[in-house]
Amino acid sequence: MGRHRAPDDEEPADEPSGDYPGPEDFEDAGGYREPGNLPADEPPYTDSFSAPRYPNRPPEEFHDDFDDHRGFLDFDDPADDHRDEFARPEQPERDLPPADIDPPDDFPGFPRRSQGPPTPPPPSQTGGHRGLPEFAGGHRNEDGRRGVSIGVIAALISVVVVVGVIILWRFFGDALSNRSHSARCVGEKQPVAVIADPSIGDQVAHLAERFNSNAAPVGDHCVSVGVKSAGSDAVVDGFIGKWPGELGQRPALWIPGSSVSAARLTAAAGKETVTDSRSLVTSPVVLAVRPELQKALGDQNWATLPVLQTKPDSLAGLKLPTWGSLRLALPLSGNSDAAYLAGEAVAAASVPQGAPPTDGSGAVRTLIGGQPKLADPSLDEAMKALLTSGDAATAPVHAVVTTEQQLFARGQTLPDAGSALSSWLPPGPAAVADYPTVLLSGSWLSQEQVTAASEFARFMHKPDQLAELAKAGFRAEGNKSPKSDVTSFPALPSTLSVGDDGTRAALANVVSAPASAPAAMIMLEQSMITAEGDKTRLGNVVSALDDRIKSLAPNAVIGLWTFDGKEGRSEVPAGPLSDQVEGQPRSAALTAVLDRQHASSGGAVSFTTLRLIYQNALANFHAGQTNSVLVITGGPHTDQSLGGQGLQEFIKQSADPAKPVAVNVIDFGSDSDRATWEAVAKLSGGSYQNLATSASPDLATAVTKFLS
Repeated sequence: MGRHRAPDDEEPADEPSGDYPGPEDFEDAGGYREPGNLPADEPPYTDSFSAPRYPNRPPEEFHDDFDDHRGFLDFDDPADDHRDEFARPEQPERDLPPADIDPPDDFPGFPRRSQGPPTPPPPSQTGGHRGLPEFAGGHRNEDGRRGVSIGVIAALISVVVVVGVIILWRFFGDALSNRSHSARCVGEKQPVAVIADPSIGDQVAHLAERFNSNAAPVGDHCVSVGVKSAGSDAVVDGFIGKWPGELGQRPALWIPGSSVSAARLTAAAGKETVTDSRSLVTSPVVLAVRPELQKALGDQNWATLPVLQTKPDSLAGLKLPTWGSLRLALPLSGNSDAAYLAGEAVAAASVPQGAPPTDGSGAVRTLIGGQPKLADPSLDEAMKALLTSGDAATAPVHAVVTTEQQLFARGQTLPDAGSALSSWLPPGPAAVADYPTVLLSGSWLSQEQVTAASEFARFMHKPDQLAELAKAGFRAEGNKSPKSDVTSFPALPSTLSVGDDGTRAALANVVSAPASAPAAMIMLEQSMITAEGDKTRLGNVVSALDDRIKSLAPNAVIGLWTFDGKEGRSEVPAGPLSDQVEGQPRSAALTAVLDRQHASSGGAVSFTTLRLIYQNALANFHAGQTNSVLVITGGPHTDQSLGGQGLQEFIKQSADPAKPVAVNVIDFGSDSDRATWEAVAKLSGGSYQNLATSASPDLATAVTKFLS
């Protein structure tokens, strides 16, 4: 302990030192003096208080309190001289010890007094220590030192620790936040380009604003997501050729209408272009129709649409006698890939079970080729043609392929929408626009842009963002669909799957490619008298040929031969459909001749007729086009001069690799010549298809496939 002295005359004695705890810090405040300052005749202090000072408390209470509260209070600071507020009443001064004598470093322990009435200590006259005020319940420990309750100290320490932690937490939290939002950003914000399908573009742009307001820096750069709307054709074409300047930078993230667009992109630009693709929301493909047609379509399906499209009075069979054909429009522009998805559905539904969907390409071409002619291939133009006509039966468009979400949005803009517009969802597996978040990779992207695009994609998949998209008519997991007068958002039995990306890209090309221009000779058997449906087999074949010829491009080269049991004959010589034949286009001449055909018995000289046609096709080969002969027969052959083996030998010897002419065969029923026809088709590079009946959509599919 340090030395103690009396205060100087100029030094105020009643001001407490700032280095000491105040009186509120002590639980007991009894008097205290160092043993070295006691007079010789004064007994040392003990751990008991004298009865005279506490006349109303038994001695036992003081001992109990002492046992419960032991503490330590050290007076090491000479500033203790100035704590007048704790001074006792004026007492006679005592002589101080010499100034050059240091007090002991510690106090010796003093033994307890024997039991008996405690004697009060004499008044202190020490100048170095002022007395402390009396506090009821004060205690001393065994060596005479006074202390503070451990519980109080622990409570104070706990409060200080908690408050300190909170202050530090807030300080470092603010510091880290400020650092993450400003200190770590180097230079200008890094732009992150996103392109979205027009049907979801506005919603994605809104979500981007929300994301940007809270986005943390990526690496050393702050990022800013910018969204532009564009159809899938523009994006795919841009990756193949020159990127359109109006779309800004090439994107780091693309949200097309469906994953068929991602398949088209990988087929065009390589699989390495896409690093990840996951569905964000969905919307099934439907037909937007007038309410009258919605009721009439009933149990029709994707496979029946090509016939309803191409047959002039097809809707009469659906109890709409004045409506004519289906007049289905399949817009490619602003339509969320709906036309491509409908093409997949038609192709898959038009082939036998187990056959590849690409075999149904002919049916897709029939549907596409038979659609109404409009000013432009946009959804807006098609919907205008559907809704603006006063008489639904005479409207230029009776149905439009689109998505449920697009239909919902259109209904929101129409007064009394339910009376003018409805939807029809074909039964069976649904074609679904799945709006994938397609993360891209390429030399045009920095690592920060790639990372930020991934973060934004993850952000959009969270529940709050999905709820926003659901309000716009998209189907989002965990969210209810909004109410609508034009669609009930029915449950989907299953989702259509047509194969890998290569298959999807091939079918998409069928939809987007211009009408095909084959060079084909039709070889039609007249001896097909079997009644199938409400027509003969020949009558059904003629109808299918008429529909297909109408959908072919003007530069398609088509000719017609017929044969019966007597001979084969050329009905219309081969040439471009746009050329004139006896004062009319070749297409009109062909349909006129076909319509005059009638079934006759008497056999079929099919082998010798094919020999004549094949030689003619080689002689008039059309370079740059697909050259073929389409044989339509039910057999059996009645040729006397040429048998099956001879026909196969003729094909082997006549085939010219420089002028490939494929022989395609549509064969009905249990034809005994089936093996010969299959062999001829294979030798020539063609295909064979057997049909049980002509009263089936499979006939139109086969005709379309072989005349493509």
